[in-house]
Parts: sequence; structure tokens; C-alpha cells
Amino acid sequence: MKQSVNKSIRAITEGAIFTAAYALLALLGKYLSSDSMLYYFTPLPIALYVARNKITYSVAVLFASVLLSFLFVEPILALFIIMPNIIVGFIFGCLEKYSKLKFINYATMIISCLLVSFLSIHGYELITGIDYFEDVTLLFEEVSKLFEIDLSIVIPLFVEIISIIVLIVDAVIKSVLLYLIFAIIVKRLKLIPDYSLKIKMPYKYHFTISLSYIAVYIIANFTLAYMFENDHVVIKLFSILFVSLLLLFSFYLIYQFIIFLRFKFKKLNIGLFILVIIASMILAPISILGGIILNFINYNILLDMI
Repeated sequence: MKQSVNKSIRAITEGAIFTAAYALLALLGKYLSSDSMLYYFTPLPIALYVARNKITYSVAVLFASVLLSFLFVEPILALFIIMPNIIVGFIFGCLEKYSKLKFINYATMIISCLLVSFLSIHGYELITGIDYFEDVTLLFEEVSKLFEIDLSIVIPLFVEIISIIVLIVDAVIKSVLLYLIFAIIVKRLKLIPDYSLKIKMPYKYHFTISLSYIAVYIIANFTLAYMFENDHVVIKLFSILFVSLLLLFSFYLIYQFIIFLRFKFKKLNIGLFILVIIASMILAPISILGGIILNFINYNILLDMI
């Protein structure tokens, strides 16, 4: 009983501290630019809190932190930048506390950070009045004029593609940084027993993986096609989400195909196997197709090897 009371007191005290930290961040938001690196690490406090305490306390801290951010800063900044990062931190903490599939955790975090980056850009546009994509497009057009090359037709499409790639890279970097800092703190303070960043991937082949990839591929193409016709923020959000899912699925299928080759050619030395990996990445469409076929025929003999 006493131990339970102590845990409750600790949870309430820590909750007050972390909520106050978000209130302080909101106050600092008045003096920081909307693209400040400080927002990169906004998810960490609540992620650590969720890792240490019950979900009921964590939900209370989540709502309190979001509410305070709206009280102390402009609604646009709170809605598009601070609140999404707090929610990502909550998801991050829940994944690390309850989910054992690290690969799924990493993928979820990258997608979450990607969506937050997109919302942050939209918030930046609303705060500053600058159209990010239009501004970058104008920059590329000015550069093309310096070289006396007319690329006005292809530049908008090029900017869209480059922007998506940059956002994906940014999401991966942010996820890696959050995981590294989170892992260091958790390890040092021993918040989660036997915590590890090692990936335990689901190696089993199954036809549903292929069906899911095909479905995501079709939806991603439809949303991209519709995005170029309709410049709505929701359409862009869905396009980025499904393109990200498509990339994650593609890398996973390539991984499965490489593992299959390793199983079939056990006698290959490490040098040749590295060349096989490089060739599989270069010939990505063939590797993805191989992964789809393997999943369709439910090729699970690798379980015996692993």
C-alpha cells in the first residue's frame, strides 16, 4: 500500500515537472523561430514520462501539456508545432513501453515525425505568410535563369519530389536523434529493464505483406496524381503518408529478398555477399518484385535458419 502511494506521489510530481517544462517551452516559443531545433526534442519529456508511469497519468500529463501550450503561445504555433510534437512523444513512449517489435516502432516514429514536419511547414507558412513550396520554386527558377535554361515546366514537380525526400530524411534524422537520447537517458537512469535498441524483425513471409504493398502502391499513386490537381493541405498530408509507407514497405521487401539470397547461397563469403546487397539495392524494382513473390507463396523456410 505504501509503495503504491509512493508511486502515485512520484507520478504526480514528475507529471507536474514535465508539464511545467512544456509550459516553459511554450513561453520560449514567443522568442524562438517556428523552425527552431529546440522543437526537435519536444517529444522527449513526455516519452520519458510515459515510459516510467501508468497510462492514466500519462494521458493526464498529455492533455495538461497541450492545454498549457495553447494558453502561453499563439494558437497556430501550439496547434501546428508544439502539440503534434507532444503527441509524437506520447506515441513514442507508448511504443517503447508496450511494443516489442522494434522495426514497427521505428517505422511508426519515422512516419509520425514526417507528419509533424509537414504540419510544421504549414504552421510556418501561416505564421510568416510565406508559401514554402512557392518560395523554393522561385529560387530554382532564378537559378535556372542564371544558366539561361528554361525549366519552368519541370521545376514545380522537381520541387515537390525534392521536398518530400527532404522531409523523409528530416524525419529519419529526428527519429534517430530521439531514439539515441532516449536510450542514453533510459539506460543511465534504468527506467526500463533490459532496454535495447536492437531490432527484432518479423522474418516470416506472408501473402498479406504483398497485398498490403500493392494496396499502398495503388493508393500512393492515386493520392500523388490528385495532389498535383488539388493543392489542398489534407491531400498533401495523405500523399506524404502513403509515399512514406510505400518506401518503408519497399525497403522491407528488399531486406526479405536479400535474406532469401543469403539462405540460398550460404557458401558466399562476406565480400561477395556485400556485392549481392549492393546489386539488390541498385536493382531495387527486381528485389521488390522478388520480395512480393516470396510473400505470395508464403516462403517461411527461413524460420528454420533463424
